[in-house]
Amino acid sequence: MVVYIEYVIIDNMAFDSLILWASAKTLKISIPKWRVLLGGAVGTATAFVSVYLYDWWAFIVKTAMLVLMCFCTVGKRRTLLYIVTVAAYTFVTGGIIIALFYLTGVQFAYGAALTYDSVPLGLYLAGIAALVFFVNYVRQYVGYRKTLRNIVNVKIDFGNGTIDTDAFIDSGNSLTHEGVAVCFAMTPIHKQVVSYMAEALPRGKCVTVNYNTLTSSENTLAVAAEVVYKGRKRQVYIALPNKKTNAQYGLLLNSSFLEVEDETD
Repeated sequence: MVVYIEYVIIDNMAFDSLILWASAKTLKISIPKWRVLLGGAVGTATAFVSVYLYDWWAFIVKTAMLVLMCFCTVGKRRTLLYIVTVAAYTFVTGGIIIALFYLTGVQFAYGAALTYDSVPLGLYLAGIAALVFFVNYVRQYVGYRKTLRNIVNVKIDFGNGTIDTDAFIDSGNSLTHEGVAVCFAMTPIHKQVVSYMAEALPRGKCVTVNYNTLTSSENTLAVAAEVVYKGRKRQVYIALPNKKTNAQYGLLLNSSFLEVEDETD
């Protein structure tokens, strides 16, 4: 098995730099490009040294190089968390590379270091694309989990009927009408709210609510209701947004419901 030194330099420099950059992006740490390249250079040096090391010496040196590589990249800013993130991405990237080696029939061996014959054209680009996909998936998943924390179950009592639905506590919705919190009906309960409004409007139980968007000021119809959340009842106005909004929850709650969340935690 032949190992070309230019492969060692290019492959390790490219992947170490990519992992260091992706880890910094994940943790939202702003770093100059030269520090990413410096960290990649330290990681590349590890590839040369590890060829001559075995057993525990290889483990100790690689661990020390991981710490040094991360320190050279971010300094003392969240260093421990950054090291853990880089290690996680390293294992994921290694798994992607080995999987691609198996799929493409590349002959490789792993001792203190990974050695292999020539690889098919575009294989490393496929590895990079897979890692970028993974990073983007993790980012979206984390964002989705953060959103779920504000999704709660509520009951809406209109007086002649009750709707049981999920609701999102929107910290940006502080709209009130005559001192009463305004919530917005989303697509899952839109038809039920419209049906109730059709009955309430002739009886004068609907009001017109004014709210501001990024570009204009708009008016919409709202009806008085009672929202039950965590055993507590709140008088609110349920309004209809002027634009169709697709959401997995039925009600966009007022930010004042965050106070209920804090009190019950």
